[in-house]
Amino acid sequence: MVTDEPIPIRLEMEGRVATLTLNRPERGNALTPQMMKDIALCCGQAQSDGASVLVITGAGSKAFCSGYDLEQLADSFADDADAGGHALQEALAAVEDFAGATVALINGPAIGGGVLLALACDIRWASTDAFFQIPVSRLGLVYPLRGLQALVGAVGTTRAFQLLHCGDKVDAPTALTWNLLNGVGEGADWDREARAQIARIASHAPLSLAGHHRLVRMIRDGRLDTSEAERVAMEAIGSQDAQEGIKAILEKRLPQFRGM
Repeated sequence: MVTDEPIPIRLEMEGRVATLTLNRPERGNALTPQMMKDIALCCGQAQSDGASVLVITGAGSKAFCSGYDLEQLADSFADDADAGGHALQEALAAVEDFAGATVALINGPAIGGGVLLALACDIRWASTDAFFQIPVSRLGLVYPLRGLQALVGAVGTTRAFQLLHCGDKVDAPTALTWNLLNGVGEGADWDREARAQIARIASHAPLSLAGHHRLVRMIRDGRLDTSEAERVAMEAIGSQDAQEGIKAILEKRLPQFRGM
């Protein structure tokens, strides 16, 4: 059967940059259980395609991600009470475990699971009309540990409790002061500047991006493993990319990294 319905998740590759777009603008890019599973699949596909940077954004201007699609979540709960939680945990794990830099381009409100999806990324840039809200206590749900670790790691326990218990809206400028965001911008200039920054990140050594992505998260989560940290560092030091990076600086030219 032919259908004109858009694909709920789009994955596009440009060089080493993979862009994953939540593509349900008419529903505020609300997450369905299948979309959350597809996010995990797309992360694996981007890795296989050689991406060193993963960008997550939302289609349209209505929202970055308005959280769970409650109608579909209710249907999934009728069949499997754990379905929604497992699917979200799978999506967050895939973003957190991506071997490279991850960037959230937050082009509108991020609500509930949408906040956690943004927090799964290393870097978060938002437009001025974005806001953040976690009304989870009104739903009677508890979010998975990965998402809560990222939340507490970003804003601390006091503000995490405020977001989780009160469910208040936090506008983008306030979110910046809370360390929910790395930067806030406005209009077409915001998107253009963010894409320029992403291109600059993608020009850096993939092993360095992947190593720091992994080790900083281990530090944040209290999973200190000295031998693993040393292995990651030594792998980078002994790489062809490290030799190329040093040589390029000495020769005053741009490096050509290969991820090896």
